[in-house]
Amino acid sequence: MPKFIALLVITAWLHVASLPLSGGLAIVQAADDFRAAKAPLTRSAQTVSELKLKASPIETGAGFGNAVDIDGTWAIVGAPRDKTAGVATGAAYIFQYDGTTWRQVARLLASDGGAADQFGSAVALDGAVAVIGASGDDQKGFNSGAAYVFRRSGSTWTEEAKLMPNSANDMSFGFTVAVEGDTVAVGAPYSFVSGTSTNSGSAYVFHRANGVWGQAFKFATYRGGAVLSDLFGWSVALSGNTLAVGAYLDDTVFIFERAGGVWSRTTQFDGADTDAGDRFGYAVALDGDTLVVGAAQDNDMSTSAGSAYVFQRSGSTWTQQTKLVLTSMMTGARLGWSVAIDNDTLIVGARESKGNQDRVEAGAAYVYERSSGSWTLSQALFANAPASGDHYGHAVAIDTGTAWVGAPDEDTGGLGSGAAYVYAGLGSGGGGDDDDNEPPPNPCLTMQAAETNQETIAPNVTLSWTSAFRCENAPDTGSYEFTVAVTNTANSALTVIEALTLTHTTPRPNGQGPIAEGAATGLPINVAPGESQTFTVSGDYALVNTEEGQKANLHFCMSGAADGKSFYLGLNALFRGPGATEDDADASPPIVSNISITERPTSATVRWSTNEPALGRVRYSAGSTLSLSSASGCQASTIHKVDIYGLFPDTVYNFQIEVSDGAGNVATSEIQQFTTPILGPFRFYVPLLMRK
Repeated sequence: MPKFIALLVITAWLHVASLPLSGGLAIVQAADDFRAAKAPLTRSAQTVSELKLKASPIETGAGFGNAVDIDGTWAIVGAPRDKTAGVATGAAYIFQYDGTTWRQVARLLASDGGAADQFGSAVALDGAVAVIGASGDDQKGFNSGAAYVFRRSGSTWTEEAKLMPNSANDMSFGFTVAVEGDTVAVGAPYSFVSGTSTNSGSAYVFHRANGVWGQAFKFATYRGGAVLSDLFGWSVALSGNTLAVGAYLDDTVFIFERAGGVWSRTTQFDGADTDAGDRFGYAVALDGDTLVVGAAQDNDMSTSAGSAYVFQRSGSTWTQQTKLVLTSMMTGARLGWSVAIDNDTLIVGARESKGNQDRVEAGAAYVYERSSGSWTLSQALFANAPASGDHYGHAVAIDTGTAWVGAPDEDTGGLGSGAAYVYAGLGSGGGGDDDDNEPPPNPCLTMQAAETNQETIAPNVTLSWTSAFRCENAPDTGSYEFTVAVTNTANSALTVIEALTLTHTTPRPNGQGPIAEGAATGLPINVAPGESQTFTVSGDYALVNTEEGQKANLHFCMSGAADGKSFYLGLNALFRGPGATEDDADASPPIVSNISITERPTSATVRWSTNEPALGRVRYSAGSTLSLSSASGCQASTIHKVDIYGLFPDTVYNFQIEVSDGAGNVATSEIQQFTTPILGPFRFYVPLLMRK
């Protein structure tokens, strides 16, 4: 159902991501004969908490979530297009778990960062050491790349070293990174074979001795052939004395081992049924004797549905143990885009999946567990407020039952600003009696943004704002709080958000709506051109009992002015008790009637009626795109009037009326026309056709 542009009702913060117990979703291909067989879930589906995190500050286009890693109570998130002083150099954000929730504690920047360095394109974390790739760094040559090592002392992170390739032929060094102890691995997948145009790729190993980092080894395939022949180094993984390097254009993973301080290649392989173009090696993850390999373009289930392979080492021999695919995976989902493993739990990202709400490239991630040598699907993860193109699952990480999932193109607070999602209580490392993995006692006190909206509120003035918030598993009564971000994309006009009003609450079983109150702190805000500002909304609520469960919807209206024009924008806070559904009984849109328009040389007044209280606006333009709008105010009514100013005499305008009731149901009129006079009496126009 379409939603009113200024009153979007979307899902948000806390997510129950569980699977039905009737039948399994994984196809496990046995390592002996590789015959497909359905693998049922071996234990009860879990309820896991979802925490959605944004960078602070939120930066449009930053790509926060492009890379993620976790080690214990510390995590790191890359944002390779984040801006510093207006320059997109990139950044990496450090988060720490404080026993209650994850909090941002540091923002790491390169000491010599430059435009388009892509600092944060890859990240890795081990103890007090963080490694951050900057694949666009130009110090050794155009896009030669670099990797930065940071070390934590107490709560302070300090840049310790900048690692670079030893050849100008090596490009995109830092595209992938891995770290364990005093060893760092760095991929440079666009390295050229000297004297040729072959882009075969390379991988480096660095070692720290006596406090100094130095290059230990460099590996390459040097196979020759096409310009993009291998992309060796597209993925790297490090565990103990073993290094795995993916070359997905060759559909091969290479294994290197260290003995006596010397690294050497010991084997290379693909999957037992790998076909050319499967992109076997697109992602790799290594933990002890277990290797996970993503094949993001595998066609077994459907075209480019993707898969992941699990290999096990016994002695010096690697054997394919399992191939993981999903019978429900749609074309182009690209399962295996990202992989991570911790002991007997692994996670696989499918960044171009439609998710569970049929949104193109919204993304998904899948958690598998190993028991008695067999891997089974235990959890499917989806963002609770997905949007097309979020690319949730672009990056994944897991440690001790806590998973991080990156969605670098998520748009809350700014287009392409990105987000990271945290899930606790997963796999054999999670759950139990460990209170550290419990969600906050009242999730409504930390409501996260679920959706952003954008609207042109005056000529050449467009605002984007966080327009929906949500709390799952909400207590029957309690307090709430959320922060609204407003961005002004105008070239010159200052925008002022003057006030916020709680207009009404829904649903209304037996005519009685939820009880709620709310107030905004930090208003008014003055949003300068090209800038963002925030204010906080807090208050108390009480759920009401409906046929769909305990719930409450709070509807707010922001009022302000820009370029001498008043405007009104809506936002919503949705609360859902345990087990509540979205099958609202009220699905009937308002009925619009009695439309009239009064034209003047430089203004017009539009009037209409609705059969139930609703909010309304008029969209209009002198062109075919209805790019401007004017709202009827913050109070729902059955009688509506909108004044439109700033028109030109003797000009034809298109307009359309749009209304929304308290349940979010929308009706629009047909697009109609009026002409402003040069001089003369008022004229009235009554359209005959209406469309719901």
